[in-house]
Amino acid sequence: MSDASRPEAGFPAPGGPPAPDDVTALDRLAAAGDVTVRAGGHDLLVMVDEVGSAERLTPEAVAALLPRVRLVLADFAAVRERAAAFLWEWGAQGEETEEERARFHRVMVPTTLTVTGAAQFAVHFEARPTEHAADAPYLLDGYWPAVHLDAELLPDRVTIEA
Repeated sequence: MSDASRPEAGFPAPGGPPAPDDVTALDRLAAAGDVTVRAGGHDLLVMVDEVGSAERLTPEAVAALLPRVRLVLADFAAVRERAAAFLWEWGAQGEETEEERARFHRVMVPTTLTVTGAAQFAVHFEARPTEHAADAPYLLDGYWPAVHLDAELLPDRVTIEA
Protein backbone atom coordinates (compact mmCIF):
# COMPACT_ATOMS: atom_id res chain seq x y z
CA MET A 1 0.00 0.00 0.00
CA SER A 2 1.47 3.40 -0.92
CA ASP A 3 1.82 6.26 1.58
CA ALA A 4 -0.74 8.25 -0.43
CA SER A 5 -3.40 5.57 0.06
CA ARG A 6 -2.96 5.50 3.85
CA PRO A 7 -5.16 8.06 5.62
CA GLU A 8 -2.53 9.01 8.20
CA ALA A 9 0.68 7.18 7.37
CA GLY A 10 2.45 6.08 10.51
CA PHE A 11 -0.24 7.08 12.97
CA PRO A 12 -2.65 4.90 14.86
CA ALA A 13 -5.48 4.13 12.49
CA PRO A 14 -8.94 3.21 13.61
CA GLY A 15 -8.62 -0.38 14.72
CA GLY A 16 -4.96 -0.49 15.63
CA PRO A 17 -1.41 0.81 15.50
CA PRO A 18 0.56 1.35 12.29
CA ALA A 19 2.38 -1.54 10.71
CA PRO A 20 5.86 -1.92 12.24
CA ASP A 21 7.57 -1.64 8.84
CA ASP A 22 6.03 1.78 8.09
CA VAL A 23 8.48 4.61 7.62
CA THR A 24 6.35 7.16 9.40
CA ALA A 25 5.93 10.83 8.78
CA LEU A 26 7.13 11.48 12.31
CA ASP A 27 10.39 9.68 11.63
CA ARG A 28 11.05 12.44 9.10
CA LEU A 29 10.56 14.98 11.92
CA ALA A 30 13.87 13.92 13.49
CA ALA A 31 15.75 14.71 10.28
CA ALA A 32 13.84 17.73 9.00
CA GLY A 33 12.61 19.49 12.15
CA ASP A 34 9.04 19.69 10.85
CA VAL A 35 6.50 17.56 9.05
CA THR A 36 2.84 17.89 8.08
CA VAL A 37 0.51 15.13 9.24
CA ARG A 38 -3.21 14.54 9.50
CA ALA A 39 -4.40 14.31 13.10
CA GLY A 40 -7.82 14.70 14.66
CA GLY A 41 -9.30 15.57 11.27
CA HIS A 42 -6.85 18.43 10.63
CA ASP A 43 -3.72 18.89 8.56
CA LEU A 44 -1.18 19.83 11.19
CA LEU A 45 2.39 21.05 10.92
CA VAL A 46 4.44 19.37 13.67
CA MET A 47 7.55 21.39 14.46
CA VAL A 48 10.47 21.16 16.84
CA ASP A 49 10.68 24.49 18.69
CA GLU A 50 14.23 25.27 19.72
CA VAL A 51 13.52 28.76 21.07
CA GLY A 52 15.27 29.03 24.42
CA SER A 53 17.44 25.98 23.77
CA ALA A 54 21.15 26.47 24.29
CA GLU A 55 21.87 24.51 21.12
CA ARG A 56 20.15 22.86 18.20
CA LEU A 57 18.47 19.56 19.01
CA THR A 58 20.16 16.61 17.36
CA PRO A 59 18.12 14.17 15.28
CA GLU A 60 18.65 11.64 18.09
CA ALA A 61 17.20 14.05 20.67
CA VAL A 62 14.18 14.67 18.43
CA ALA A 63 13.78 10.91 17.89
CA ALA A 64 13.62 10.47 21.68
CA LEU A 65 10.58 12.81 21.71
CA LEU A 66 8.66 10.82 19.09
CA PRO A 67 6.81 8.44 21.45
CA ARG A 68 5.34 11.43 23.31
CA VAL A 69 4.52 13.22 20.03
CA ARG A 70 2.73 10.08 18.82
CA LEU A 71 0.63 10.01 22.00
CA VAL A 72 -0.42 13.63 21.51
CA LEU A 73 -1.33 13.05 17.87
CA ALA A 74 -3.22 9.82 18.62
CA ASP A 75 -5.49 11.83 20.95
CA PHE A 76 -5.35 15.09 19.00
CA ALA A 77 -9.12 15.49 18.59
CA ALA A 78 -9.48 15.65 22.39
CA VAL A 79 -6.33 17.79 22.79
CA ARG A 80 -7.72 20.23 20.23
CA GLU A 81 -11.13 20.41 21.91
CA ARG A 82 -9.60 21.13 25.32
CA ALA A 83 -7.22 23.72 23.85
CA ALA A 84 -9.99 25.49 21.90
CA ALA A 85 -12.27 25.57 24.96
CA PHE A 86 -9.41 26.97 27.06
CA LEU A 87 -8.70 29.61 24.39
CA TRP A 88 -12.38 30.60 24.33
CA GLU A 89 -12.49 30.99 28.11
CA TRP A 90 -9.20 32.92 28.08
CA GLY A 91 -10.50 35.51 25.61
CA ALA A 92 -14.22 35.63 26.39
CA GLN A 93 -15.61 38.79 27.95
CA GLY A 94 -18.50 37.02 29.65
CA GLU A 95 -21.32 38.43 27.53
CA GLU A 96 -20.94 36.17 24.51
CA THR A 97 -23.83 34.07 23.28
CA GLU A 98 -23.77 30.34 22.70
CA GLU A 99 -23.92 31.11 18.96
CA GLU A 100 -20.74 33.21 19.24
CA ARG A 101 -19.01 30.40 21.11
CA ALA A 102 -20.04 27.88 18.45
CA ARG A 103 -18.80 30.20 15.68
CA PHE A 104 -15.46 30.60 17.48
CA HIS A 105 -15.00 26.82 17.68
CA ARG A 106 -15.93 26.53 14.01
CA VAL A 107 -13.41 29.08 12.72
CA MET A 108 -10.46 28.55 15.10
CA VAL A 109 -8.50 25.77 13.44
CA PRO A 110 -5.33 24.14 14.77
CA THR A 111 -2.49 24.61 12.30
CA THR A 112 0.70 23.73 14.16
CA LEU A 113 1.81 21.55 17.04
CA THR A 114 5.18 22.58 18.47
CA VAL A 115 7.29 20.40 20.73
CA THR A 116 10.35 21.48 22.68
CA GLY A 117 13.36 19.43 23.73
CA ALA A 118 11.71 19.13 27.15
CA ALA A 119 8.65 17.46 25.53
CA GLN A 120 6.44 20.51 26.10
CA PHE A 121 3.70 21.12 23.55
CA ALA A 122 1.74 24.05 22.18
CA VAL A 123 -1.21 24.01 19.79
CA HIS A 124 -1.22 27.02 17.44
CA PHE A 125 -4.56 28.16 16.05
CA GLU A 126 -5.58 30.26 13.08
CA ALA A 127 -8.93 31.90 12.46
CA ARG A 128 -10.26 30.61 9.14
CA PRO A 129 -13.31 32.56 8.04
CA THR A 130 -16.29 30.63 6.82
CA GLU A 131 -18.66 31.93 4.16
CA HIS A 132 -19.05 35.09 6.21
CA ALA A 133 -15.83 37.18 6.26
CA ALA A 134 -16.81 38.63 9.63
CA ASP A 135 -16.60 35.17 11.24
CA ALA A 136 -12.90 35.55 12.10
CA PRO A 137 -12.33 38.95 13.74
CA TYR A 138 -10.44 37.52 16.71
CA LEU A 139 -6.87 38.80 16.13
CA LEU A 140 -5.09 41.29 13.92
CA ASP A 141 -3.53 39.93 10.73
CA GLY A 142 -0.15 38.34 11.36
CA TYR A 143 -0.94 37.23 14.92
CA TRP A 144 -2.25 33.93 16.20
CA PRO A 145 -2.86 32.26 19.57
CA ALA A 146 -0.93 29.29 20.90
CA VAL A 147 -2.29 27.19 23.75
CA HIS A 148 0.52 25.65 25.80
CA LEU A 149 -0.07 22.28 27.40
CA ASP A 150 1.15 21.05 30.78
CA ALA A 151 2.77 17.66 31.45
CA GLU A 152 -0.68 15.99 31.49
CA LEU A 153 -1.45 17.59 28.10
CA LEU A 154 -4.01 19.93 29.62
CA PRO A 155 -4.14 23.60 28.57
CA ASP A 156 -1.98 25.71 30.83
CA ARG A 157 -1.59 29.16 29.24
CA VAL A 158 -2.08 31.18 26.06
CA THR A 159 0.47 33.23 24.19
CA ILE A 160 -0.05 35.45 21.17
CA GLU A 161 2.49 34.71 18.45
CA ALA A 162 3.58 36.82 15.50
